[in-house]
Amino acid sequence: MPTSKDVAQAAGVAQSTVSYVLSGKRPISEKTRKKVEAAIEQLTYQPNAGARALASRKTRVIGLVIPFIPELEMGSIMEFVSVIASTARQFDHDILLVTDDEGAAGLSRVVGQQICDGLILMQVEDEDERLPVAAA
Repeated sequence: MPTSKDVAQAAGVAQSTVSYVLSGKRPISEKTRKKVEAAIEQLTYQPNAGARALASRKTRVIGLVIPFIPELEMGSIMEFVSVIASTARQFDHDILLVTDDEGAAGLSRVVGQQICDGLILMQVEDEDERLPVAAA
């Protein structure tokens, strides 16, 4: 798995330049940016999700809370999951599936650990105990 150091070496630039190209935090000349992008494509480089999350404070993960009802036909729910997951991927996000069998307590764990940037709740009720937790 290539690293940003490998990309920098292939592009003939400093590792910090690769970081700036990826983050967009500093202006980089068009020529240098294209060299870095070419090296990224050539090496099929993928940024480390953990490092990216630390630097940006964003996980790029969406929590999808699905109903846990053993007698329910999961086929219809999986259609929703499939559409949500493919749409998230179009925006460079991943999906974390969370079952709602633990209710608000389980959701508190996910929110408290900050393992996702946002939540999609399925089967929301009028007085749903999960809503205050999700809004936190």
